[in-house]
Amino acid sequence: TDVGESYRRLLPAMPEDRLEVIPKGIAVPEGVPSKAEARRRLGLPEEGVLVGLVARLVQAKRGERFVEAVARVPGCMGIVVGDGPQRAAMEEHARHLGEIDRIRFTGRLDDPWPALAALDILVISSDTESMANVMLEALALGVPVLSTPVSGAHDVLVDGVDPEAPPGRVTSDFGPGTLASALQRMVHEPALRERMSEAALPRVAQRH
Repeated sequence: TDVGESYRRLLPAMPEDRLEVIPKGIAVPEGVPSKAEARRRLGLPEEGVLVGLVARLVQAKRGERFVEAVARVPGCMGIVVGDGPQRAAMEEHARHLGEIDRIRFTGRLDDPWPALAALDILVISSDTESMANVMLEALALGVPVLSTPVSGAHDVLVDGVDPEAPPGRVTSDFGPGTLASALQRMVHEPALRERMSEAALPRVAQRH
């Protein structure tokens, strides 16, 4: 199979004819609710663009970058699903920015699938990742993903065949302004999100 760019960086001297990449696989459980039902279960508004971070809230996930991006983009609501040592700092940052009412913190959920199903966009704001499970899980539900340029993101989210219809977007750098700019376009262009959603389902079905 083709060797992704991230693997070439890790193994620059290995001839490609001696490599075979086995993509990570995921399984979608039965009974994942619809978007409307998932939002009802979580007590979220059924209308409006919902942008989410689903992660353990540690420093490497850079949750404050997510908070800042949402704060810069009007017309959407944020949700943070997960817990960890950075949660209090993230909540304080949202409060300092005047966005604590627009970003909901759920804490850790035993079953994160309804939270993923409720989203319009999943954001990965990390400084470092491997092939993130949550990225593949969101795509399997047709949820477009916006990611910082971490390992694995380019291999899954960038479509070299049809760049106008990728299942997600990868930012050019790790800056919160760059993330916010990409998020703004996704929030305010529903047709773009629709194309991404349509591209996500076959990508995961075929490769993951």
